[in-house]
Amino acid sequence: MEIKTANNNGQVVITPVGDIDTDTAPALQKVLMSAFDGAGAVELDFSKVPYISSLALGVLHEAHNRGEDMGVPMTLSNVPKGIQALFRMTGHAKVLNVI
Repeated sequence: MEIKTANNNGQVVITPVGDIDTDTAPALQKVLMSAFDGAGAVELDFSKVPYISSLALGVLHEAHNRGEDMGVPMTLSNVPKGIQALFRMTGHAKVLNVI
């Protein structure tokens, strides 16, 4: 998995490219956790993510909590329908801000 980042006037946009699974979730976690430092907002663009594992769900939940603690909103954009269904089935749709 490749992870692209951009800073658009204080909004950090993170775009993972590829599956977020047991092997790649720790790299995303590292990027996400540091993205909140000094950011006004964090957007996670899922347009190039075909699959996420249960470990990735935990990373997203942890990042959401960090954002709330720091007062920095995190949104998930361009989430494929299959991953949205996973969020609904696991209850993450009630916690994560999917736009």
